[in-house]
Amino acid sequence: MADKRFYLAVGIQFMQQCSGINIVTYYAPTLYRETLGMSQERAMLLGCWTQTWYVLASLVTWYTIDRVGRRRLLVSMALGMSAVLVGEAASVGVGTPAAAVAAVAFVFLFEACFTWGWMACVWIYPPEILPLSIRAKGSGLAAAADFLGNYLVVQVTPVGIRKMGAWFYVVWAVLNLVNAAVVWLCYPETGGLTLEAVDSVFTRDEEEPGSTSDEGGFATGLRELQWSRVGVAAEMVRESRAARKRDAATESERGLLAADGTPGYGTAAGDV
Repeated sequence: MADKRFYLAVGIQFMQQCSGINIVTYYAPTLYRETLGMSQERAMLLGCWTQTWYVLASLVTWYTIDRVGRRRLLVSMALGMSAVLVGEAASVGVGTPAAAVAAVAFVFLFEACFTWGWMACVWIYPPEILPLSIRAKGSGLAAAADFLGNYLVVQVTPVGIRKMGAWFYVVWAVLNLVNAAVVWLCYPETGGLTLEAVDSVFTRDEEEPGSTSDEGGFATGLRELQWSRVGVAAEMVRESRAARKRDAATESERGLLAADGTPGYGTAAGDV
């Protein structure tokens, strides 16, 4: 089971680069100059503002990553990036001044979608799912897969922009759809779970007798795609959230009782 988790860790980091983010972070001035026909000075200025916006937009992730969950952010933002890239391709294809303004707006929106879904989640997910025995090495190799994808993207981007024009963005829109589908099928939720609980998501079938019984080919295929673990993790997350709500309600009730002069949590009756 550890090897499957390793493949998930490597895969999620490589898929980050398949989103096309480094087309923008590395080549924003090139996009503005060669695709939209801007002057060098304006392209460089917009490139600076693009990266400034990237930093500001990332602040939202601090709030959403644990409240919304990894899977929802990854899937929804991959779909969002796909839609934005289609809009970018259409704007570049039209080629009017108004379309150029829309194309710039789509670049900013693309960076926002990426940082809300595929920036932080991708870096915390591998350590969360990998077992302790391979966590350090597995996370390191997953990061290496990320930088390998980074290298491939930055090599093909200049050629793609020159040769394909607007269609270059469509390629990455399709890849984002693939990313969304793979995460939806294969990647269990980890938000709100302890590391021990995450580990049990992947080991539960091994611990429960009869859970690995021989079934039909379709069910077996789903298990190989980790779909069964996705369902297990979703149920565990629901249970964890319900438990936290019950604990919060209990603590609140105890606090109210203590405020009324009734012994509350951690207070002995003789101390009141």
